[in-house]
Amino acid sequence: MDFLAGGQLVVNAAYALVFVGVFLVANILLKEEATRAAQENLEDLKDRKAPNVLVKYTRPFFTQYIAPMVRGKPFWEKKRLVYRRKLISAGLKSDLTADEFISFKLINILVFPVLGAGLKALEVFDAQWYHIAASAFV
Repeated sequence: MDFLAGGQLVVNAAYALVFVGVFLVANILLKEEATRAAQENLEDLKDRKAPNVLVKYTRPFFTQYIAPMVRGKPFWEKKRLVYRRKLISAGLKSDLTADEFISFKLINILVFPVLGAGLKALEVFDAQWYHIAASAFV
């Protein structure tokens, strides 16, 4: 119990309080930074026009959920460069980034087969199973 002797308890308590104070300040600053980044992202989305209706309605999903997983990953670097060049040559540089385009493609790969299978199950859509599976890659 030598940490309690000779005023060591007061020093240890002071260290603990300084640690808690630094932790709380850092936590508050990080939360403010996260909300500021989210607001800037939403403001950027409001100013940009969607090239078509499908991008307009799916943009909130792929920019908020899929694009952060794609952004900055070295696995996507070659594809990112290819898609950046294709978007520039198509005149869509201001509409979509390469990361958003990759995310858009991933959303389409996941959504359209599920949507097609659901419509087939409800007998609203008459197509063969291989047409539905191929819709992910078109």
